[in-house]
Parts: sequence; structure tokens; C-alpha cells
Amino acid sequence: PDNRAAINLDGISVWVDVPLAELITRIPLDGRRPLASDRQALERLYAARVESYRLAHLRVNASRSSASAVADRVLDALHAFSGVITP
Repeated sequence: PDNRAAINLDGISVWVDVPLAELITRIPLDGRRPLASDRQALERLYAARVESYRLAHLRVNASRSSASAVADRVLDALHAFSGVITP
């Protein structure tokens, strides 16, 4: 909540949205993401956070997309939202 307030005070928040099932396939199982090591815990964490994610100024669909495609979508969304950022 405090982080969101700080971001929204001086910036634009962007939810890079990927469905949970796809997130699970993307997360490496090498221990670098300890909160994702237990699938049930990850599902609970996602469910607890998704409502907060929905409060972002912008939502960008990142499903089945390359990092560069998502970056382009974020820039396009920011430009459309603010008119200031040029892609």
C-alpha cells in the first residue's frame, strides 16, 4: 500500500499481466524465486496480490509474448496514457 501510494504520487503504475498458469511455466525451478518454490503458496500469493495489481494505472497483457514485445506494449500504453513518453 505505501509503495503504491508513492508510485502513484509521482509516476504511472503498470501491471504487466501474465496469467498464473503461464507464470508458473516461466519461473525457473533453480531456487532463485523462493516464493515460487511451493505451487500452492504461489497460487495463494498471486490471489492475494492480483487485486492490488488491478489498481495500476495501466494493464499490459504479456501473455505468450517476448520481452521486447511487452516492452513495446508498455511504451505504447504509457504514450497513450500520458502523451509524454514517445516510443
